Amino acid sequence: MEQITEGKATIAVYKAEVVSKELPVFYNPVMQSNRDISISYIDAAKCKSIYLPMAGSGVRAVRILKELPHIEQILIRDIDENALNLIKKNLRLNGLDKDERVTVAQGDASEPLKERRKVDYIDIDPFGTPVPFIQAAIQSASKGSTIAVTATDTGCLCGTYAAACHRKYWAKPLHVPIMHEVGLRILIRRIQLMGLPYDRALIPQISYYKDHYFRVYLKVKKSKEEAQRLWHQQQFLLYCPACQDFEFTTHLFNHECGCGSRREWAGPMFAGPLSTDLLKHLTCEEPESSAFLSLLKEECKVDAPFFYDISSLASKHRTSQIPLQTIMEKTHGVRTHFCVQGVKTKEKSKKIIGLIR
Repeated sequence: MEQITEGKATIAVYKAEVVSKELPVFYNPVMQSNRDISISYIDAAKCKSIYLPMAGSGVRAVRILKELPHIEQILIRDIDENALNLIKKNLRLNGLDKDERVTVAQGDASEPLKERRKVDYIDIDPFGTPVPFIQAAIQSASKGSTIAVTATDTGCLCGTYAAACHRKYWAKPLHVPIMHEVGLRILIRRIQLMGLPYDRALIPQISYYKDHYFRVYLKVKKSKEEAQRLWHQQQFLLYCPACQDFEFTTHLFNHECGCGSRREWAGPMFAGPLSTDLLKHLTCEEPESSAFLSLLKEECKVDAPFFYDISSLASKHRTSQIPLQTIMEKTHGVRTHFCVQGVKTKEKSKKIIGLIR
């Protein structure tokens, strides 16, 4: 084993040349940004009671305790005994083993929290799909709490393994330039479906794609009206591969695009806003996470779903790509975190194509 530092935490982790789920206890340094943003979210949303049912090495738990002094209680669980032993070791390393706010116990993340405690924040961070653990999280959540979900099965949600997406997420993905936003919206809709029978509306607060994973923070609201509103925000997408035009729809009758090409379809998926004003209050000291948050904040200035991949459009129409800054200025658009060469704008594809020709 070796000791590493992440944020204000000192953590013992298993040495590995290649990080994989075959490690006795999984720790992935690439996910530091995920943890950076979660800590900022907990702070901005003023969450005081935390539940981590898949704690792994305990790095997220230790960082929360050391970086957010306002935390009143934290429940740390994992089904694996090796993980529990490492969590306790890491708590000792950071002088937190006798902290009365901390409860460490063995438990299955797919089972609801049995203790009758108010929980403001639940973090579901599995290796692969989060679907088997969402129901338990919803049943464990208090009114007004946040459920944060990570999904690393991006190949499934982005259309590489479409059949797996059908089985797990009950939706059709698309392997096209906007596939990551399509996948994120499919993930959100699948999580929301599990709350609807209980009249619980799971409303996205912050949603994004980064590295190899999707991440979404959903506020739990007990309301028949809100649940019904979310139901109406679950729609299909019609997308034209030729001109990148897109349209949300409740039916799939018209597949012909105005450019003369045939449109493909995806979904159902969540058609509402991916983030709220809470995003403005998030800050991170770590440079990579800070820069990423700045990009998310800039992107939210344009209230429109999806984006145009300028590089892909230029290639398809056999033209030289003009600078993204020029495209943004002429379309009042912004960059998107989903695509390096992507521009989010309210303009239609016809204007974008006119600019690049």
